[in-house]
Amino acid sequence: MRNQPRFIFHTLCACAFAFTAACGSGSESGDDDDDDEIPSYSVDGAVLDFETGQAIGGSATITVDGLLPPPPVSVSGADFSISDVPPFSVFHILAGSPPSYRSTYNVATSVEDADVSGVELFVVSEQYLTDLAAAFGATPAVGTSAMIIRVVDENGQPFAGLPGTAFELPATIQGPYFLDADRNPAPALSQTSASGLVVLFEVQPGLVSFGALADSGYVLTMPDSPVAATAVTIADITVGEDGAPIVPTDVSFSQDIGPIFEARGCVFCHDGNGIGKDLGGLHLNGSAEKMYKELVEEISPNQGVLRVDRLDPERSLMLTMPTREDPPDRHPNVTFASSADPDYQMILAWIREGALDN
Repeated sequence: MRNQPRFIFHTLCACAFAFTAACGSGSESGDDDDDDEIPSYSVDGAVLDFETGQAIGGSATITVDGLLPPPPVSVSGADFSISDVPPFSVFHILAGSPPSYRSTYNVATSVEDADVSGVELFVVSEQYLTDLAAAFGATPAVGTSAMIIRVVDENGQPFAGLPGTAFELPATIQGPYFLDADRNPAPALSQTSASGLVVLFEVQPGLVSFGALADSGYVLTMPDSPVAATAVTIADITVGEDGAPIVPTDVSFSQDIGPIFEARGCVFCHDGNGIGKDLGGLHLNGSAEKMYKELVEEISPNQGVLRVDRLDPERSLMLTMPTREDPPDRHPNVTFASSADPDYQMILAWIREGALDN
């Protein structure tokens, strides 16, 4: 029997979709003669003050990060709506309301095969950020950023009692500092409160992911999160079971790998009206035998290499193209928000086992 990963990845990921003029809005096309049209969906919600949890009084600004081309956005005060979002997409939203609020990256938003309503985006006020730095005695350098991390359990609930000594952080970072149950700075705390909230200062821009120290007794899983010097980033980090994750073994292409592309909608993009078959030269429709040939035996017309690298599996195009990179590659969407994604781990294990046609 195959061993499955023991961790749980809470952020749903997407395959390579892009908005096309043929996409509908909010539901699948009812035209039976054009079943290959890729539907599109909408996301709506409100922008809230992180400190108070109340809707902001001014007008919000919204930028979508992770979909190419960016979908249309409409804003009315604190309310926002994003349309023409491809199915099975995951992306970050940068919300702001200058000059009172710092632009803030939120936890990734996921869209499967339905509209998403009631999304709450948070923005951090300039005053609150200043108060936090003063309370913790932090003096972040120019060009760095602040992060607010919510530590959660495997059910997505705030996790209390995680000690600061459990985090593996770069030496340049100031923190971790902790907020109390009411999101107030608590300099005396050395572990997470009932809010599960942790503050870090002087985080370098780029894609950031933190874990736990090897001997801490904890396992921490965090999706790659965008960080910019002019913004704050809010992210979740999940506390899992102690011990290393179980790596999948005896992975079958037909039973384990092929179904990943079906379940996560990749075939939509790389067949039918999807742009993946043209821009990426990759066709995922048809039999498992045909899919295997495309993925393993044919050279990518854009990259000039095979899509599977048996000598350096982590550098396989199958894994690097759909994974968010800095700077970004040609792939229009993020499929794997981090290497902790179970499907990423399944594909990686299959390649390490020889990328067999089994």
